[in-house]
Amino acid sequence: RKTVGKYKVDVAEERLHDINPDVIINTHKTFYMPDTAEQFDFSQYDYIVDAIDTVTGKITLVVNADKSGTPIISSMGAGNKLDASAFEVADIYSTSVCPLARVMRTELRKRKIKSLKVVYSKEKPIFQSVYSSSFHTISFSTNPFFFLIFTAILIKIPLINTKAETIHPAAISAHNAYP
Repeated sequence: RKTVGKYKVDVAEERLHDINPDVIINTHKTFYMPDTAEQFDFSQYDYIVDAIDTVTGKITLVVNADKSGTPIISSMGAGNKLDASAFEVADIYSTSVCPLARVMRTELRKRKIKSLKVVYSKEKPIFQSVYSSSFHTISFSTNPFFFLIFTAILIKIPLINTKAETIHPAAISAHNAYP
């Protein structure tokens, strides 16, 4: 596999340049946390994709994106999920089932964040091992998850009345993906 041993940001940049050689991508090989947040000037970005695995980093990213007025879409938990048809684009306050989204809702309310576009799964996590309390993302579930994230950005999926929208690949192909 040609991506083994490479940074995720480098692989993503390479793939996006394959799709559009003219796209401008800013990559940072750093762990986004409150102590590294000052390295990022969000006013310079058109959109932020949150794929951070820590709650502290996610909250800091969302709050800073909100302060800068930069649109953001946040990836919620895909760990131990198998059913790609259960993935949805929704406002954080319309989500259900997802433990990460529940924690994020609580924390974002405390910080007076009124809305956050997310991709999450309504599927209950599959059986967890008694030997591990962690969730693990099934490798084939990340592709449709991030497909929804980037599609939501490209076709500017609106969140009307904060009602969750289920997006299926057949529906996406009917849309013009470029503004």
